[in-house]
Amino acid sequence: RSFFADENVKVYHDKQPHGMTDVFGMTYNQYTAPKQVTVAGFDAKWWMEFLIPDAAQTIASYEHPYWSRYAAVTKNRFGRGLAYYIGTYLEKDGMKTLLRQILKENGLLTVDAEFPLIVKRATNENDEHLLFILNYSAQEREIPFPLSGKPILHGGLLRREQRLALPPWGAAVWEETNDAESG
Repeated sequence: RSFFADENVKVYHDKQPHGMTDVFGMTYNQYTAPKQVTVAGFDAKWWMEFLIPDAAQTIASYEHPYWSRYAAVTKNRFGRGLAYYIGTYLEKDGMKTLLRQILKENGLLTVDAEFPLIVKRATNENDEHLLFILNYSAQEREIPFPLSGKPILHGGLLRREQRLALPPWGAAVWEETNDAESG
């Protein structure tokens, strides 16, 4: 229920989401509590906003005999970026799947890893792209390597999509290279 009421819980009288319809490219004026409603195969929980796309693209709709005409998740180009609006709360695995999909589509999820593996990207003062992968567990963990690179802290060269094994409590730091540079 974003952009619906002010800090005093006074509901805005204009189109919802208040002041953000151009950003999200959609409106809504109705909501309900879901009962046996799914979105992309996952249960909707606690609330459902009935999103009506204008400029936005529908990413997912409600799977329900009466509410399937409404969007549950939208994506809109705004300025130089994208604005996603999630009009419901999904069960844990559903939210995780949806957010991973959004991050991956936008190049923000470079390694498909989750805790105990932590992955961070950075750019140094020479404008070189670095990738930090940390294993916060007592077991060796293996993940697909997302880019071609040369090691700063770890073993030899790896090419995109090879598997990287990290020892217990281990770390790897890589400088991104193109495939030609990495041999």
